[in-house]
Amino acid sequence: MPAPFPDRAQAVADTCGLPVQVRCAGAACAAVLTMPDMDRPTGWLALTLRSPRFVLSTAARDLGVPPVATPCGAAVERLLVDPVVALELADGSEVWCAAARADAESRALCAALATPMIGARAAAFVDEPLRELSFSPGSPHR
Repeated sequence: MPAPFPDRAQAVADTCGLPVQVRCAGAACAAVLTMPDMDRPTGWLALTLRSPRFVLSTAARDLGVPPVATPCGAAVERLLVDPVVALELADGSEVWCAAARADAESRALCAALATPMIGARAAAFVDEPLRELSFSPGSPHR
């Protein structure tokens, strides 16, 4: 049986150095974090400075190393039951949300967690179809 979702989210924060925020309500749980614009070299630089372990595990995965081979990659794999949804902001940065379940209640938790970060734009977690991310090798959602 997997560890509870909040524990798995905290493991990502601890092993990857990512600022993950978690909220649960009943059986639904969600975790959100902000990411710089990954389409620009400056976004990768900012992420490298903020979370070098996440960048290293991502690079290792892209080179064919199994995600579970690095502590950060293993923590991310344990967190992701369903693909992460990503909301892109006007400046190119993104808010990512992972949820324990893929349902409306979890998407509402994503919106509630993201609202203090991005204001009314967080409603998109409930109202709009969002891009799905996956961290598995060969996934079309990368």
